Amino acid sequence: MNQERITNMLEELFIGIPETDEVREQKEELRVHLAEQVKDYMAKGLPFEEAFQKAKNDMGDLDEDYYLDEDDIDEDGCCYTNEKDFV
Repeated sequence: MNQERITNMLEELFIGIPETDEVREQKEELRVHLAEQVKDYMAKGLPFEEAFQKAKNDMGDLDEDYYLDEDDIDEDGCCYTNEKDFV
């Protein structure tokens, strides 16, 4: 259930973004990082929900970092974040 919650949050974050290999790789890296952060907080005694929220906060504003609009997607379906990191 906990991993499912993390996966669902990331799927919502990437709604509307073409599912390229690069996007899948980025989502997996975020999922692994977030899951590790949650695990670390839970090891310190926090319940899952609090650990999850704290880990999300630690990662910054993911909606802002990964917000894309149509100008960020090229003709091959490749995307760039607002920081112009390749996704």
